Formats: sequence, structure tokens, C-alpha cells
Amino acid sequence: MFGIVYFVIGFLESAADIYQFTGDSSNLNKILYMLLKLISAVSYVFFFLGFYTIGRVFKNSILRTIPLLLMGFLVLSNFIDVYSRQWFGDTIASNVIAECLVFGSLQIAFGIGLLQIKDTFGRLTQVSGIVEIVLGVSLATILLAPLGVFLMIPAILLEVLLLYRLSRV
Repeated sequence: MFGIVYFVIGFLESAADIYQFTGDSSNLNKILYMLLKLISAVSYVFFFLGFYTIGRVFKNSILRTIPLLLMGFLVLSNFIDVYSRQWFGDTIASNVIAECLVFGSLQIAFGIGLLQIKDTFGRLTQVSGIVEIVLGVSLATILLAPLGVFLMIPAILLEVLLLYRLSRV
């Protein structure tokens, strides 16, 4: 359920991120933006706790570690997004580059972790792992980051489906 919330909020959050460049400094805009970022972070954390649990149950060190790092960096990233727009307007490009490098690297590792359990959980896990690696490489190369943004859609949907199937095991 949290994966679906995160998926839907992601579209609103993306639109809100773009809207921040309009210069609207109204309190309503600030409150709505912070609320979207908060819902995004909370839903992501609960969503990825599922992968952490799978890593713990099946003794996969990558799936125990990487989801925790992804959760922490997403919360930090959302915090920076909210406050950097107000205080550090000139650092947006450097924030985006840093986020692409960090999240790209973590997505690659996450994909490897999923591939490590493919023999136990089958083809969906393998496809998810490959999509995560391609997503991570796209983000980490920076030049292919726009492709990575679009790859997030199938990646998140595969993650939701994968957690659903794994919860039935």
C-alpha cells in the first residue's frame, strides 16, 4: 500500500518540484510543498522497510543495508529540497547532480541485491533487479538522468508487485 501511495505522490511531487521555479513564495505553496515532501518520505520509508525485512529474513546483506541507505538519503534529499529552495537557490544544480550520483549508485547496488535472490523468487525478481541497475546507471551517468527519471515509473511498479508477491511467500 505504501508503495502505491509513494508512486502516486511521486507525480504530484514532480509537478510541485517544477512549480517551485515559478517564484511563488506564498505560504500555501510552501505548506503544500512541505506536505507533499513529507508524505513522499514517510510512504517511501514504509515501502522500503519491506525490502529491508526481506533482506533480514533471507540473510541478504545488500538488501539489509541498501534500503536503509535509500530511506535515509531520500528523507535527507526531501529535507534539502524543501529548505534549499529558500536559502540556497544557486545550489539546485549541484544538489541534482549529487542526488543522481548517490541514488544512482544505491539503485545499482539495490538491483544487485535483488539479483542475488532471483533463484529463490524467480523471474520477477530478476527483471526488477535488471531494471534497478539500468535505472541506477542512467542516474549515475547524469547525462542519462532524464531516462532514469522515466525508468522510475516501471521500477516502482515492479517493486510494488515484487513486495506483494514476496509477502505471499
